Amino acid sequence: MTNPLISDDSTFHWLVFVGIIVLQSTSGIRPIFPTYSSLLFQRHLCSSQVQLNFLAVAWDSGKFLGFFSTIVSEHFPSYVILFIGLTLCSTSYGVQYLYIVEKIPPLSFWEVIILHGIAGNGCSWINTYCNLVAKKHFENNDNYVTCLTSSYGGLNGKIYTSLVKSIDKQNGHTSPTIYLLLSSILPAIVGIPVTLLCSCLKFKEGGEIDIFPTVFITAVATGVYGVFESVAPPFEHVSPRLKVVVLVLVIMLPLATPMMKTARELAFEKWHFTVRPEGSEGCEICIEGVCDQKVKKSTTENKEAKVGDEHGVKELMLSLDFWLYFWVSACGATLGMVYLYNVGRIADSHRNCDASFLLALSSTFSFFGRILPIMFDWCTRRRRILSGPALVLLMMIPMPLSFYLLISDNNICLYISTAILGACSSAITSIASLKNDELFGQKVSAVSQHIIPANIPIGTLLFGYLAADNYDRESEGKHGICIGFRCHSNTFIIWATISSIGTILSFVLYLRTRKYHAQRL
Repeated sequence: MTNPLISDDSTFHWLVFVGIIVLQSTSGIRPIFPTYSSLLFQRHLCSSQVQLNFLAVAWDSGKFLGFFSTIVSEHFPSYVILFIGLTLCSTSYGVQYLYIVEKIPPLSFWEVIILHGIAGNGCSWINTYCNLVAKKHFENNDNYVTCLTSSYGGLNGKIYTSLVKSIDKQNGHTSPTIYLLLSSILPAIVGIPVTLLCSCLKFKEGGEIDIFPTVFITAVATGVYGVFESVAPPFEHVSPRLKVVVLVLVIMLPLATPMMKTARELAFEKWHFTVRPEGSEGCEICIEGVCDQKVKKSTTENKEAKVGDEHGVKELMLSLDFWLYFWVSACGATLGMVYLYNVGRIADSHRNCDASFLLALSSTFSFFGRILPIMFDWCTRRRRILSGPALVLLMMIPMPLSFYLLISDNNICLYISTAILGACSSAITSIASLKNDELFGQKVSAVSQHIIPANIPIGTLLFGYLAADNYDRESEGKHGICIGFRCHSNTFIIWATISSIGTILSFVLYLRTRKYHAQRL
């Protein structure tokens, strides 16, 4: 008898894909930090902005230590990885929520720092689980699927903001405690059904489907809706709860593909269309799979001849190109994340600027920034047009201009700069994931993937401290709130200078690798 849980039906592959993207989009958590941090911890913990920056550093440090999840995954089933991640996130944010609503004794500042580190580490475990599931069920395109599903984490801020507005809205401002409550329960609500789905369903060998370019179309549609829903005047009169329902349906849009396929097959059966020979569809998929394997094999052969593969770990650490990219990433992607950490405080200092809107805007464009490099790389996989360093340089150029644009005390400039910085910094992150082998070689790929993210807590500490210290000095009183242009004007100039240095370094990296990549294009 055939086991009903074993199937090669494409519907189940789409279910797994949608399960991963929903889990990623609800477990990133980091984008919501600027919305609740200032209100929560200034009111209840009485910490300065410099101390608040330490909370962001703790979160990033915990995320950086997530490489332990990769080690553990080699010895335990994937559902154990998810269970650990969900437990860490729920415990961390749950304890903070109980502290804020005064259900438990007061916490010290260092205890809150530890809780933030645990939360960041928990998110890393969940991300590792999603990557394991993607590699298991989409072996032929695991790199693209992994990068694409991770991109949905950029929608985290948009989703949580919409949910909070639909749950609680008082005097035009959302309650920050709801953010913590959702952060503690929502990943578990989504993660448990996903792991049950992925653990119970087993697929026959050779049953993998080609989800491209359909997933790109649905991803772009999701991003377009996110932008339109944030800025279009007609949506101002729509119920917040209805917005949440529509947003969830748009994220789950890939499920429409198997539904349309089933409807088409039913229509064919009804009208007795039997022109296609039996088994032809399977042959077509098989041929496509062979083509993909050939391309993958050819790419692998090219990669084996790369100069980067001649380096070991010691040579990597002594490589000038490696450290150039390390600091380009710090002055680009990490600096952009530091700005997004501070959007809540920046919005508060601007009159008539809604922090939740700024968060939703940055979240949506971060999602766009993540998916566009993946789409470009997939469309040019057979004939490379631009190298990794060239793409990074193109994304770095608008960032200094955006920081200089912020110097003008205008909300329109603030919105434009936030969108550009969110898109460009996220695009650099995606390029790093896609082009890591190309930049440093396959032999040290895993090592470089764990070393480069070390710039994130370092950059958050340094760049975030500059902003927090300037804010504290400009505010009235030790724990005052600063209002006006002076709160961040000096910070924007410093950040623009740092971003300009990063752009110059990316240009140097491009020049140093131009001849080598020209031979491969």
